[in-house]
Amino acid sequence: MKKNSITVILITMLLACENQEKIQLDKSDTVKIDNSSNTVTNTPKIEEPALDINKSILGMWKLKGEENASFKIELDKIYYPELSKYYTYKIISDSLKIKFDDYDAAFHLRMKGSDTLILIGDDGEQVYYKVTK
Repeated sequence: MKKNSITVILITMLLACENQEKIQLDKSDTVKIDNSSNTVTNTPKIEEPALDINKSILGMWKLKGEENASFKIELDKIYYPELSKYYTYKIISDSLKIKFDDYDAAFHLRMKGSDTLILIGDDGEQVYYKVTK
């Protein structure tokens, strides 16, 4: 009888272990454990672009010697005055990716001080200066 009870308990434990959900956490996730109900809540950290670069590139930019701005970078889009159009962009590490109507463009992004933006793409290097009114 003891042998049958132990077998039933072992089978029940194995089945219970198999049905538990496996959770993979990232180092930046926030985990809340509620001991009263034995629950674990996982709040994954939202991936944020490099905020220091994001803040420094906001504003209007123009090429040297140009009278008008080439583009204006806002929090979630870039405005091109000559086209009167907005496009979405994403900063990933040191790259700027812009989603145009017909294609996606990618540029290596560098800042020189707080007023010089350098974009390096397929057409070479373009240096833009922040427009200050």
